[in-house]
Amino acid sequence: METKTHHLHLLAVLALAAMGCSLGPVPVEDLEDKGMLDVRLDANARAQLPGKQIKFWVEITNKSPHTLDLTALRVELKAMPIAEREKVCLRQDWTNNWNQEIRLLPGRHLTVPIVPEQGVEFPLEFLKEGKYEIVAVINERYASPPWSIQIERPDLAEPAPQRT
Repeated sequence: METKTHHLHLLAVLALAAMGCSLGPVPVEDLEDKGMLDVRLDANARAQLPGKQIKFWVEITNKSPHTLDLTALRVELKAMPIAEREKVCLRQDWTNNWNQEIRLLPGRHLTVPIVPEQGVEFPLEFLKEGKYEIVAVINERYASPPWSIQIERPDLAEPAPQRT
């Protein structure tokens, strides 16, 4: 009986292999089609004022038929002025250091907070006043749609002339 069960298990494994199914998780950077990973950026505010800390998070949805290995996940945020979308004014990347293996099943999603390493923030206060788009890029390959933010800099405004 044990041999028959073993043979059935072996046949099932061979059938999966013949259909092109992988037995182990696929590293996220090894996905062949960029459309197989949906990346969305969000934050707790749409405007940034001096001294206000904005927290970002990225939602990743696995649209592939494979279980993905997200253990070596790297996230980069890029800020570009809306008027000059090709010009990256601010860039920061983080490597998520998980204490365990992270697997994402097909059709499932995972929300990843952008947690600065060693106190390094995404310093929006370095940007000039104006409208910007921020894009999250996963492992240098999968980009989110642009997320809009208004940078307000009242600290740089000229003081009104005093009447005498």
